[in-house]
Amino acid sequence: MTCRESRQDGFTLVELLISLALLAVLSAFALNALTFVKRIDRAEQELTDNSASESSFRYLRQAIGDTRVVFQAGSDGSSFIKFAGGSDRLSLVTVSSDATETGGLYELSFVVDEKRQLVSQRQIYRPNEDSGDVSVVPLISDVSNVSFRYFGNPSLGGTGAWLELWERPDALPFLIEVSITFMDPSRPSPPRMIVPVEAAR
Repeated sequence: MTCRESRQDGFTLVELLISLALLAVLSAFALNALTFVKRIDRAEQELTDNSASESSFRYLRQAIGDTRVVFQAGSDGSSFIKFAGGSDRLSLVTVSSDATETGGLYELSFVVDEKRQLVSQRQIYRPNEDSGDVSVVPLISDVSNVSFRYFGNPSLGGTGAWLELWERPDALPFLIEVSITFMDPSRPSPPRMIVPVEAAR
């Protein structure tokens, strides 16, 4: 009797193997579930990033397209359009595009900051006086480089070619091209954006 009772107290080899098999199956399910959750998180992050990028590109396109012809007096008595087109920086005057703004004209500069973000530096435009505080709005992160090019309207004295710098004080470019590359080489660069400037037509 004592020998038979001691056999019934422990696990048999078959029971132990079945338990291990069940544990392996449950571990595989748990690993698959964890991988699936990570994929969902990655997909949600990509959707969020893409949505933010799309919104930023829309804002960039609208601000550039709505550039205004605003003349400013120089120190020598001459006048020039307040527009500075560089290869890696763009400054312009455009209309308010946000319902939370006060309306009117805004002076904007688009540049990559030290955090590798494409930002919009914004301030209310007031001719021939200090425009006050500058607010910085991050647009796109992880930016390696942003470049701008300018195309003059040939019918209005433009060269009919793409230029790295816009130096005409009396006219706006007909088209502005924006190209962006990212720090992460696996992240595809967005297609170049070519924006027609309505006021230059």
